[in-house]
Amino acid sequence: MEDSFQEYWNKSKKEIFRLSLPALTYSGAEKLRYGEYQKTGKVPVDKELSDWFASLAALKQKGVILHRLQVIKFPIPPFTLFELRQLRLFKENGEDVLGLENQKFIRFCNGKDVKDFWLFDNSKVLLPVYDENGLWLGHKEASDDDASYLLELKKRLMGQAKPIENFLTN
Repeated sequence: MEDSFQEYWNKSKKEIFRLSLPALTYSGAEKLRYGEYQKTGKVPVDKELSDWFASLAALKQKGVILHRLQVIKFPIPPFTLFELRQLRLFKENGEDVLGLENQKFIRFCNGKDVKDFWLFDNSKVLLPVYDENGLWLGHKEASDDDASYLLELKKRLMGQAKPIENFLTN
């Protein structure tokens, strides 16, 4: 599987959009951060997060904005609360982070099975690919029909999204 993510990231001129659904699994550095968070109540900034923040700074310097729309299930489970607090750090480091209730998301999808995706300059859509255990393998390009649908869905969802702070009480 060819992964064009870095190519599209680097070529973006104006906007990158990320739809992020509630995590089903977590592994690697995020699993370690979550363990530390459970002990301290604070999201630790490790090398992976530091690298992400550097990527965000480089985007900002190019004049590219990264919009992330996080779909949130209620009641909010402990791992999702960790994710939301981590997203607060993303926002502090340049991402435009918004949230949307899962029930609204489902209604907007009209029965279509929509997963996470990345949209680059409102033209190219990459879909993450996972193995049967939920381990991330890379990305694949969406078909033209799927890309058109996801672009329209993005517009509808962003009209209903709220600042991520609305979902955090502390």
